[in-house]
Amino acid sequence: YIVSTITPIMGAIEFQKVRPLIKKIFPKSMKIAYTLEAILCSVVLSMTSLYSIKREEFFSGSRIEESYEDENSIFNSLELPEQKIEILTNTFENNQNLTEEDKKRFENLHSYYLENPYLDYEYLNKVYANLKISREDLPGLIAGAVKEATPVNFLMSLGGFETYDKEICLDNDYDEETDYHEKIHLTGEFPYNFLNEGMTVCLTDEFCIENKHSSSNYYYQSSVFIRLLAELIGPDAVLESYSKRDIRIINKKLKEINASTELLKDVYQEMEKVNEYFSEKQLISGIDQLASSKYNEIVTDGLNQEYEKLLITMSPYFEEKWGINIYNIYRENSSSLQEEYMRIILEPKHPDNPSPEEFKNYFNTEKQYMKTR
Repeated sequence: YIVSTITPIMGAIEFQKVRPLIKKIFPKSMKIAYTLEAILCSVVLSMTSLYSIKREEFFSGSRIEESYEDENSIFNSLELPEQKIEILTNTFENNQNLTEEDKKRFENLHSYYLENPYLDYEYLNKVYANLKISREDLPGLIAGAVKEATPVNFLMSLGGFETYDKEICLDNDYDEETDYHEKIHLTGEFPYNFLNEGMTVCLTDEFCIENKHSSSNYYYQSSVFIRLLAELIGPDAVLESYSKRDIRIINKKLKEINASTELLKDVYQEMEKVNEYFSEKQLISGIDQLASSKYNEIVTDGLNQEYEKLLITMSPYFEEKWGINIYNIYRENSSSLQEEYMRIILEPKHPDNPSPEEFKNYFNTEKQYMKTR
């Protein structure tokens, strides 16, 4: 159970498998059963801290992820992205694990492939060769997730080794947006769940969904932060960092605005706190008894508070670039700091409750434009 848990969401999914055993052992005392469930939740969250060791090293630049590029790769001899996409298409067409519907959905990602010059085609080709897509009744509010296909792969990933056997888990009631969201997860990664989910939402909104709806707002804080980052350092740098799995690209751009190493360190320290609450909320969303509990309210409040602190820590970068001290404006008003950032920088129609279609495109270059200040 613990070994197969690589993300908080997958922890909740695996947790569902042991719940019947807990209730069987304690049939007459649900209080004891729920207490044991809470303890197991803590164990899962502790396991995610093992992953954070790798994450912290990754963000500080002291450890560099191995490149997926292979000098002998067939993709090196191809110049046009259309040629590379054709190879990917053939790979998942030949994957016997996928249904015809799965394969058709992959075709709808072609516009994203064409617009992303940083895709690691060699890595994707290896993943697509054995990718599995399963459908089951997922717990709580979870609609989908990507996980390592085997416990061995999970242990290898904790050790910093790249694995290619992935499985996309979709709820039986999944929608089109969830399907694309999980597939885009395979194309890049940030070491923090908070950033990772926000980036994936942005890419799904801009490339895959014509009729956007409110389900994207589950990660609205994350996606707003990604859009603010795109305004600050440019969407190209954010996309490259995500696709190459190299946060140093973002580090370099931030240092061009403000050279302070201490400021950058403070930002990542705050990001770590945000991510802890964010990961805990992801886990809670998959456990029915906790999703509507006081504990969930406490975690949500903690996430909101730490997120505000993260935006405060980021404010010197925005002031350096545009001469706008959003933090001072925020202190004079009654709205949240995120609302002030959105009102001044992103300008959605309803800053306090934005929907995906109210933001401009940052990564789909056919529609992309940057504000001039």
